[in-house]
Amino acid sequence: MGRFSDPQDPLFQALNSSIRFDYRLAPYDIEQSLAHARMLERSGVISGDDLAEIERGLTAVREEVEHDRFEVKPDDEDVHMAIERRLTELIGPTGGKLHTARSRNDQVATDVAMLVRAHALTAQTLLRELMTTLVDQAERHLDWPLPGYTHMQRAQPVYLSHHLLAYFWKLRRDRAVCSLPPTGPASSVSRRSIAMWMSSSPSLTSKRSCSSSSRTLPSPASIWPRSSSEMIPLRASMRACASDWSMS
Repeated sequence: MGRFSDPQDPLFQALNSSIRFDYRLAPYDIEQSLAHARMLERSGVISGDDLAEIERGLTAVREEVEHDRFEVKPDDEDVHMAIERRLTELIGPTGGKLHTARSRNDQVATDVAMLVRAHALTAQTLLRELMTTLVDQAERHLDWPLPGYTHMQRAQPVYLSHHLLAYFWKLRRDRAVCSLPPTGPASSVSRRSIAMWMSSSPSLTSKRSCSSSSRTLPSPASIWPRSSSEMIPLRASMRACASDWSMS
């Protein structure tokens, strides 16, 4: 708050600060900043020497974050301000060039989208493991009968394997599609370059991106097992579905 000569009241400072909970965005903010700096250099906005300095500074900041050595100052309202402040401390005025052609709203929205994507990929992996377990248990209990229920009353008998595979198909059907919000500054910057550099970042490519699969799935009726000999196509089809879903 550079317009005021007096320091902020501690109560207002606490109200206005979000770094207590948005610090988790630090790894994504650094990767996004690296991509943005490379785009600025490619577009001729900053020089190659400026880019080298910014990359050196952001790499140092990332190491501090990863090793829990990053110091948050009282005036750091959020993680974005903290990283910019530390970058400027390390490389001087060149660090201020990083904010060129960059909307803070766009920066925050992209950080959050990257965080959500990372957690969605983790959930994707866990769901794949659950789907595989459901298939395994269906194979082990192929012809185990149990009573079906409707309106809290017993109905026709069903196989436990069929009951388990109903949840498999529910999970397969309900997979999500991840996307980034179409917001940003009205500047002639290369979004495609930024997306390319972020997608190629080693720290962000440990898992595949989330997208829908174009593979045609077999219907449940077409692989409905009627005997143990029919378990082989069931096993192959279900495992193929689980594998394809994890690769989509």
